[in-house]
Amino acid sequence: MSEDLDVLIVGGSLVGLSTALFLRLHGVSCLAVERHTSTAIHPRAGHFQLRTVEILRSAGLEEMVRRRGEEQYHPNGGINNVESLAGREIASYFPNLNAGVEEFSPTVRLFIDQDALEPILRARAEELGAELRYRVECAAVAQDAAGVTATLRDLDSGEERPVRSRYLVAADGNRSRIRE
Repeated sequence: MSEDLDVLIVGGSLVGLSTALFLRLHGVSCLAVERHTSTAIHPRAGHFQLRTVEILRSAGLEEMVRRRGEEQYHPNGGINNVESLAGREIASYFPNLNAGVEEFSPTVRLFIDQDALEPILRARAEELGAELRYRVECAAVAQDAAGVTATLRDLDSGEERPVRSRYLVAADGNRSRIRE
């Protein structure tokens, strides 16, 4: 028995979670599958530009993301050159990355690590009704004029199930097998 939905999202990191969240904000049914066990466990991306923060604001997440980011970083950090982490400052290229941005945007740039941001996106996407499945990979895809049939494999049980969707979003990173 095949599941039917509007959009299947392969990948559940920043792009996949954001896609699921914004699709649900617009009432679009979606399922995101991610081969890892959960959201990111390493910091990775840590700086988000004005437009990204404006988009987070439209989803009602700006303040929550800002508060979480302030637990990790100075909110108006800059770019400095130092001898070492504890060493003397050699130069300060941008003492405050948010200086002057109020002229262009109602928000400011944010510093937050990916492993702190993803759980916030996940919770909001699930709150809006997105279905997220972890330890699941897309094993095969067949496209026709009406959409896509994907075979999803549970990585723990090995069970495979077909899913039918009108659209498929490849959000599984730069080594995507979906886009091949």
